[in-house]
Amino acid sequence: MSSVRALVCLSLLHCIVDTYAMLVEPLWPRLSSELRLTPWSQWLLLTVAMLAVNFSQPVFGLLRDRWHIPAIVWIGPLVGVICLPLLGVLPHVGALCAVLTLGLVGIGAFHPEAVTMAGTVLEGKRTRGISILLLGGTLGLGLGPLIGGYCVQAWGLRSLALLILPGIVLVVLLELGSRAGSKRREQPADSQRVRLIPFLREHGQMAGLLLLVSTCRVLPAVGIPKAVAFTLANQGVDVGAIGLTQSVFLSAGSLGMLYLAGKFVHGTERRHLILDPLVAFPLVVGLGIWHGNYYVTVGLLMLAGLVLNGTTAAVISYAHQLFPNNTGIASSLTMGFAWGLGGIVVAILTAVANQAQHPEWLYWTFLPSLLVSSLLAMLLPRIDR
Repeated sequence: MSSVRALVCLSLLHCIVDTYAMLVEPLWPRLSSELRLTPWSQWLLLTVAMLAVNFSQPVFGLLRDRWHIPAIVWIGPLVGVICLPLLGVLPHVGALCAVLTLGLVGIGAFHPEAVTMAGTVLEGKRTRGISILLLGGTLGLGLGPLIGGYCVQAWGLRSLALLILPGIVLVVLLELGSRAGSKRREQPADSQRVRLIPFLREHGQMAGLLLLVSTCRVLPAVGIPKAVAFTLANQGVDVGAIGLTQSVFLSAGSLGMLYLAGKFVHGTERRHLILDPLVAFPLVVGLGIWHGNYYVTVGLLMLAGLVLNGTTAAVISYAHQLFPNNTGIASSLTMGFAWGLGGIVVAILTAVANQAQHPEWLYWTFLPSLLVSSLLAMLLPRIDR
């Protein structure tokens, strides 16, 4: 029972972390207009956001595999919930970059340790434990744009700062609650202290292939919320409705997480890596065709979110099984580094599409990555055998 309680608290903490990380998602058009950002400044902010939250994860993943720092599970979220709501009170691009970097590094630090803990809390049920953790994160991804868009729509950008205190309280309470599962904090007796260079020498080629598959796979998941924000803003939709629409896509993944948590069959992870992008392909095509029809867009976003976000646990579980002695690095490759690389590409594509005044073109740019991801996944080994 203590392990289940710890896992639930860890999942809820993940919900808080990703809620605060996504507060800014519906606000990019508003920030761009109020701060009169040039295309270069807009690209800079988008890139800083993606680099900070995602490229920090490989660093903390490597630290996790060498030294095991469980305190980072609550220190990182505290930094995030304090810094990120300050976006609404800082009028300068440099200051925005600073708080974005610090807050999102805190968010990134949380994930490698939390995923490794979740994968070991329920003995013999790695994918199920990771799915429950990611279920909380997926709910947070949906709540973040909803809360951020509503607050700014009702009370202005400065109202985001009011979210600092409740964030601190929730992080502290959930950390205390998760301590019931004390076993998750113990460094395994047979664990190996990993050094990056030997890991790359032994597994570099396979890790590179997995990273490429993961990056191509997450590119639409990273980019669709940006495409939604700028496409709807270009149609005159207010920031509250933009946040709600993004929330549909992001929170739809929770249904997929529930399925994986309850019905997942061990050994089918590689199959998900191959088939899921192919299932998502026609949905993204539909978004590019019917972007002007709001209700059709919402329906397609729900289905796309179910496929793209709802099966993430299978990818991470596959990585853990592929590199069982390097789960921190495995988590970072599939959650952090891949999302960071995808985010850089999305930032460039977003700037180009907005410069051309056709943000809806973004949907079409995600299609090649889905096909490449599926094809490359066929080269990954069948570790279930």
